[in-house]
Amino acid sequence: MRPRRDPHTGYRVYDEADVRDARLVHQLRQGGYLLEQIAPLVAQVRSAGGPEPLQAALDDWRGRLTARGRAMLAGAAELDAYLRTRGT
Repeated sequence: MRPRRDPHTGYRVYDEADVRDARLVHQLRQGGYLLEQIAPLVAQVRSAGGPEPLQAALDDWRGRLTARGRAMLAGAAELDAYLRTRGT
């Protein structure tokens, strides 16, 4: 789906849903997700009319991301402690 163009300037005009989708894609890309993983999610958000109907799935996703981040931090702390005991 392409944004419409302003007939006077020729500039593309983005509505709120377009901006929301762009922000969602940006955040997911920063999180390491591939475009082929993101595209179905954006399609679901669009077909649902926004993220609100998908709130349970988003809450689950956020929880999994939080758990993964905490696990990574804990692992890094354990590795650091191990390396300190080894004197490296």
